[in-house]
Amino acid sequence: MMEERETSRRRLIGALLLLGVLVGLTASGAAHAMVTEAIAVLTGMLARHPIAAIGFFVLLAAASAMLTFFSSTVLIPVALHAWGAPATFVLLWLGWLAGGVIAYGVGRGAFGPLLGRVVPRQRIAAYERRLSADTPIWVVLLLQLALPSELPGYLLGTLRYRFARYLVVVGVGELPFALGSVFLGESFLRGDTVTLVVVGLTGLVLIGLAASVLRRRLKAP
Repeated sequence: MMEERETSRRRLIGALLLLGVLVGLTASGAAHAMVTEAIAVLTGMLARHPIAAIGFFVLLAAASAMLTFFSSTVLIPVALHAWGAPATFVLLWLGWLAGGVIAYGVGRGAFGPLLGRVVPRQRIAAYERRLSADTPIWVVLLLQLALPSELPGYLLGTLRYRFARYLVVVGVGELPFALGSVFLGESFLRGDTVTLVVVGLTGLVLIGLAASVLRRRLKAP
């Protein structure tokens, strides 16, 4: 059970660290000015190749849903500055959805040998013993909310969870995080520390609650 607790904790720690960095940059006027100036420069570069830039952003979002060491979060303020909140939300969500689908395919065996290279099997082994292809969809949604985003797709693929149900889970599960990421990015661009903290803490509470309920559910006989 300790491995499960540690795995679910990783998403909380990662989100907390990101929030701390954003708050620190926002609170420091000079640092915030330097970052927003860099964002403006990058936006100008994206404007020269709009289609390629959109494709690249979606690709990076998909990669961040599959790889532990990679995150597209730092690019969200750039996307917001370039394309606005609605477009960034849709592109981010589509990228995460695509990454989840690819991870599911890897876990299911469509790309067999890749699984051991992109995620250590021991990280999902504890959940494989307690979940199955017949696990209720609400439990799987808790899994999607609680675990680091790269794990559920691989795990549910190995369990051969029904693809249509998985698609619903990953689609719904990523919505609050895509929405929260856009709010965080907008708050950062405005230099609004209060909103940044409120939105960030709300996300941390959501992750913590999902992890707590999931642990209790998996302990149940």
